[in-house]
Amino acid sequence: MKKNKFIILIVINILLIGIFVWISITNFKNKSANNIYSDNINSIVEVKATTKNVEESFGTVVIYDKQGYLLTNAYVISYKNLGENRLFDTFEIRFPLLEEYQLATFIKVDYELDLVILKINDKTIKYYPIKFSISDYDFGDIVYAIGNTSNYGIGLYNRQ
Repeated sequence: MKKNKFIILIVINILLIGIFVWISITNFKNKSANNIYSDNINSIVEVKATTKNVEESFGTVVIYDKQGYLLTNAYVISYKNLGENRLFDTFEIRFPLLEEYQLATFIKVDYELDLVILKINDKTIKYYPIKFSISDYDFGDIVYAIGNTSNYGIGLYNRQ
């Protein structure tokens, strides 16, 4: 059980690089950036973490299963106080095409692996788990990142 948990957490951590979800163009060779964005936007959510008298934190969360579990990095929903990691008090999520934030439930944090699991509370919203694939990557492949950088909202970014 411990070995399986370790392997699962390693795979998840590899899939989450920084605050972005990296999506390889290898699987989308015939798709435009707009199509890639449209195909994945219902799997990516903005998160806002707040605590009274502490600055807010914004980041990107990935929907990773049909039960509404969300995955992000621990630094997104925590802060340091006197050298200790502390979780923000409130976690809210906002889907890219919606205006309002809604509460999310905190499930678990692992500071060593820099991972957090949250859960969607609202069962009426339509969402889809992110689709990951393993494929060969070559130098020069275009990679797209969908995420919330510096609280500018969810957007699509690319690099080659």
